[in-house]
Amino acid sequence: MEQDLNQIDRKTAGFGAAAAAAIVFSTLLAVAKEFFPALKAAMKAASGHHWITHGVVVLALFLILGWLLSKTNLRMSGKRLAWKLVLSTVLGGLGLIILFLFV
Repeated sequence: MEQDLNQIDRKTAGFGAAAAAAIVFSTLLAVAKEFFPALKAAMKAASGHHWITHGVVVLALFLILGWLLSKTNLRMSGKRLAWKLVLSTVLGGLGLIILFLFV
């Protein structure tokens, strides 16, 4: 079966999509920690600092979701994946800027 030259392989697509999801999830988790002190306290208790737990959870999400998505027949072009990553990064960054400037 010949691969379309514009399509990336399923592992790249899966882990790329997982990276975009992890970026958005990380932003949402940061927001949730600020609005729910009990969550922040629980995350601090889990590892000694809430940002350490935050990083471990986001990394686990990326690895698990990337592995699962790479097993599917997820198809996309490299350009589409790049746009997904750029969009998730920009939205995540804006979300954090708004959070820490206005909350």
